[in-house]
Amino acid sequence: MTYENFKTALVDSLKDWFPAGTVFNVRKIIKTNDTILDGLVISEKSRNISPTIYLNSYYMDLKSGSYSYDEIVMRVLDEYRENKLAGNFNTDDFTDFSRSKTHIIYRIINTKRNKELLSDVPYVPFLDLSIVFAYLVDGEKALNSSDSMASILIHNTHIDSWGISKEELFSIAKENTPKLLPEYFNTLDAVITSLMGFNPYENCEEKVPMYVLTNERKTNGAAAIIYSDLLQRISVKLDSDLYILPSSIHEVLVVPSSVSISKSTLDKMVIDVNTTEVADNEILSDHAYFYSRKENRLIA
Repeated sequence: MTYENFKTALVDSLKDWFPAGTVFNVRKIIKTNDTILDGLVISEKSRNISPTIYLNSYYMDLKSGSYSYDEIVMRVLDEYRENKLAGNFNTDDFTDFSRSKTHIIYRIINTKRNKELLSDVPYVPFLDLSIVFAYLVDGEKALNSSDSMASILIHNTHIDSWGISKEELFSIAKENTPKLLPEYFNTLDAVITSLMGFNPYENCEEKVPMYVLTNERKTNGAAAIIYSDLLQRISVKLDSDLYILPSSIHEVLVVPSSVSISKSTLDKMVIDVNTTEVADNEILSDHAYFYSRKENRLIA
């Protein structure tokens, strides 16, 4: 089955699960790192907002034999049901800036990898990265799954209609983001154990002490590195300057610089992880960063 035939067949199969009048629309969407994906939006008559379901990975699962076609149909249905809003979205909450400003957050992406995306959104340069902005939908009120994080990327047209500058946007997001998405900081061992139920590296000798830094939602959590004074507090806690390894847009690894390991070795670790473990649209950077306690700043 070709990819085009797959998209057509999938929509036809999904129609059997929805009431008459449901609209199915597949369109090209520019994602992080200028990755172009096919996004399926299922618009039921009773809803005015729907999650976007990206089809490219589902086709790869079909081609690899990981899932049958029928299984993929059910997985798409499950993704839709898990991420759809429990009720309608009040568009005034977004279009009225006096109401939307309490929901504005930031995230970070790689500048060179996002030239096309950055041409259409407000952003603030940060080292070799860029700070972009989103409207965070209220998870507790609006979503079926409390672990989901629905958001709307803010474009230039949005701030034009709001009549604000990107500097004002940044100031608002700088205050909101740590409150709406508090940091999560823990040892890598603890994170692995919580995910797997055990730590396969527990008895390894000469382990490099590593810590995971993200947000409580574990989504776009790498932005925590720009939370006010957070790296400073971590460096005090670890009594060391820090190396920051961008493992993805969702989290970073923190390594005390007091550990006997070179930056070039850490850079290689980042590249290796990007090559083997991280999806193209989730890569943040290809090198480690250094945080200086004395200067209280992050250095590329």
